[in-house]
Amino acid sequence: MHIKPKKKLGQNFLVDKNVLKRIASACGLERGDRVLEIGAGRGELTALLAETAAEVAAVEIDCDLLPELGRVVSGRDNVRVINSDILKLNIRSVYDSFSPGGEGGLKAVGNIPYYIASPILEKLLLEGRGLISDIYLTVQLEYGQRICAQAGSDEYGPLSLFAQYYGDAAVLFKIKNSCFYPVPKVDSCFVRLIPRKTLPLEGEAQKTFFRLAAAAFGQRRKMLKNTLKDLIEREELERFLQDKGISAQARGEVLSPADFIELARYSLALRKNPSAA
Repeated sequence: MHIKPKKKLGQNFLVDKNVLKRIASACGLERGDRVLEIGAGRGELTALLAETAAEVAAVEIDCDLLPELGRVVSGRDNVRVINSDILKLNIRSVYDSFSPGGEGGLKAVGNIPYYIASPILEKLLLEGRGLISDIYLTVQLEYGQRICAQAGSDEYGPLSLFAQYYGDAAVLFKIKNSCFYPVPKVDSCFVRLIPRKTLPLEGEAQKTFFRLAAAAFGQRRKMLKNTLKDLIEREELERFLQDKGISAQARGEVLSPADFIELARYSLALRKNPSAA
């Protein structure tokens, strides 16, 4: 059945069967796993996931794809198709709808539209916290590299800090653009994120972390002593950097997620007790 991809939905169907099998294998599914698939499309990956998973909730927004999706997964009692926008879906409701007795959280898997990659990632990490144990996404290569970037690299920035604060991220493999229909202009990659069970900060300290990160990268080429001047006194910042062996002329890209976490604690302690540092 020929289905014309919809540009307005950012549809690029992954058609390489070997890559689809590699993705299904990389998810490391076990018999008791419950899967939330994002953007089930025509069902090729859905069927592969259902071979191992106990249950698959296949989310697809495009009504025109539902007949083909239904045909591909017909006869599989462990697949449930949900016609919904993933950004409007209540993850808790989906979690609760799975059969009782499943172990662990959901495994979220998807070939997601590039133009809404960040909102989807944010939803999975925030709304899905405590409900989703593993996240596997096919994303634009450059985006995946930014998610997993290390301090000091050109790709490192706010997205890196956000993703790595909430989880452990890794690019598992690259996917050539020729594996998709229609063929996009750029290559993709398959990314794994394991959400952290315990976050390093909470409350005001967490808010301070993200304020520092936003300010540090808001003007990327400026030094921290300038970008963070409204959040921490210059002398105190220089003391913090000196104690870590970092130049007072450093920019935000030099600080690792762990450094930003430590700086958030330091900054908050100063505000609560100026003589603490």
